[in-house]
Amino acid sequence: MIEIHPVLLIYQIVVFLIFVYLMYRFVYNPVIRMIDERRRKVEMEVEDAEKKIKDAETLKGQYEKKISEIHKEIEQMKKDAEFKANEIRNKIISDAQEEANRIIEYTKRRTEEERKRLMEDVRNYAVDLSIIVARKILEEKIDKKSDRRLAERFLDEMSGMQFKE
Repeated sequence: MIEIHPVLLIYQIVVFLIFVYLMYRFVYNPVIRMIDERRRKVEMEVEDAEKKIKDAETLKGQYEKKISEIHKEIEQMKKDAEFKANEIRNKIISDAQEEANRIIEYTKRRTEEERKRLMEDVRNYAVDLSIIVARKILEEKIDKKSDRRLAERFLDEMSGMQFKE
């Protein structure tokens, strides 16, 4: 059976207490300090990481806001450009229409003037021919006084005629 020796037991208890004291004095405090230091370091790293995450989220929000504003500006620029293009297109069409109307008006006026001039030329030519023919026919039959009256009457009749236009 197992025997218990009181001296040995006291000796083992004293050695154990010395061991606990030495462990406490030289191992426990440094280990606790090392653990505390490591815990503080991990906490600081976690705080740093949280701060960086928060900063990143803030930057992300700012960038998203800027991108949204840029998209709005681009849309506004597109609308402005489209509006200006429509204005320019309408101005070009309006100017072209005005130019076409001006050309048409000018052409009508020139045509009317030319028609009137040609009608006057035809009338004058017809009068001249009539006078020449009448003079040749009447030269032998009528004297100068009645020739003049005949020519005046003929001219009056001719001026009263309306030419088909």
